[in-house]
Amino acid sequence: MFSLIRLGLHDLVRRWQTALPMSLVVAVSLMAYLTLQGYQAGLATGYGQVAQPWLIVQQSNMLGEFSDSRVAATAVNDLFALGVSQAIPQIHAVAGSSVQDAVVLRGVDLGQYQQIEPFTLVAGRALQEGDPPRLALVGYRLAQAKGVAPGETVSLRGRDFTVVGLFRVGSYADNEAWIALTDAQTLLGWENEVSLFVIPDEGILHEGVEIAGGLVVARKGAAAEILARQWQPLFNLLSVCALALGVAAALTLTNLLWRLAWMRRRNLAILRAVGFGQPALTVYLLAQAGCITAVGLLLAFSGVAGLTSALSINNTGQYLPWILNGDVLSNILALSLLITFFGAAVPAWQLSRLNLALLLREE
Repeated sequence: MFSLIRLGLHDLVRRWQTALPMSLVVAVSLMAYLTLQGYQAGLATGYGQVAQPWLIVQQSNMLGEFSDSRVAATAVNDLFALGVSQAIPQIHAVAGSSVQDAVVLRGVDLGQYQQIEPFTLVAGRALQEGDPPRLALVGYRLAQAKGVAPGETVSLRGRDFTVVGLFRVGSYADNEAWIALTDAQTLLGWENEVSLFVIPDEGILHEGVEIAGGLVVARKGAAAEILARQWQPLFNLLSVCALALGVAAALTLTNLLWRLAWMRRRNLAILRAVGFGQPALTVYLLAQAGCITAVGLLLAFSGVAGLTSALSINNTGQYLPWILNGDVLSNILALSLLITFFGAAVPAWQLSRLNLALLLREE
């Protein structure tokens, strides 16, 4: 079998001018599928997690965890009257004059924000009570997009804030800039208004409960899940298109290997005559198909690395990450194997049906 693998690879190298373009065809389909799978993994990781212990009270029919919701600070008195033990105000808004320079802003209570959004410091320090104005704690993805580090400044709505640290949550929050609640109110001109109140899930209020003043209770993180569900059908459609490219690549590979095998039909007939059967023909073609697909897979990974580093998907300050995890890797390897086996199996079956005596008389 190893001799047939060497023979198959040797014949393929002799015709590299034909094999290399075929690897590029395979690479295009695998690159498209790998790109979409990675962004789907990024969508699921960043927008599919819900913080279970917390609820939020926001303006009805709004996604307060992103923007638009505005609630009077005095609403906290109504929550305490209902028996809620804790109500932590926050501001969520998008600051910027265009989509390109938009920054997702979160105004936080410096004494309580760490208990409702656990994070890991990547660099620098966290915001603390008693800090002077115009300080910001920046998510690492936003820092990468803006090219900022601790000690430098980030522009929020035309005003410079000094970056004291970079954080990582592992969700969409990594795209945000966190500043003091009072700084956010001053920056946005909101006076004493906030976007929402974060409250513990104590069984007093439940999701969907409406409160006087046009407020509603929602699960913290539910807004991200809603956005993820809205994006998912588009990614599913694009994945189907990428799989169609994979089928086209497999059919093209089948045609190429059949053509290459036909050019060596007399040599393959001799191998059959001396005792090599159908499995031997399959191994010969699998070696060629595997080599072409492997080169295509390497080119696909290289292409995706360049594409994702040069291109960022940004929706009003929300950067969608490309993630390579176990599921993405297993899916792309499965597609590669399907292209390989289908590309080799059909020519091998066609060759086995040809008349051996006629092939031996070929010149």
